[in-house]
Amino acid sequence: MIIGFIVTKTPQEEGFNNFIKLLKLYMDHDSIHVYLIGNGVYGATSGHVHSDLIHYIGEKYEINVSKNDLNARGIKKNDLILGIKIFDGYGNVVGDLMEKIDHVISF
Repeated sequence: MIIGFIVTKTPQEEGFNNFIKLLKLYMDHDSIHVYLIGNGVYGATSGHVHSDLIHYIGEKYEINVSKNDLNARGIKKNDLILGIKIFDGYGNVVGDLMEKIDHVISF
């Protein structure tokens, strides 16, 4: 099963912590695609409490971050955790969600 996570919360918000809890439940059993959009792009930066787990997941599965949302928040590519993929526009995300992903969970 392929699980898609759409994350719009910062690492300091309870929604992000809930995402991390579910991520830990699914990460050894399913294929995972993570989309960090809006304020969720802060989860792609190094230096927060979940950075190591995000890095680990990025090596094993896909973690995608919105280029437009990074730019809007002044986050540069060198601020990102290694393994994070940057996407431009939401067309491919919508295509992935509709065609590749079995279940989508949003935070």
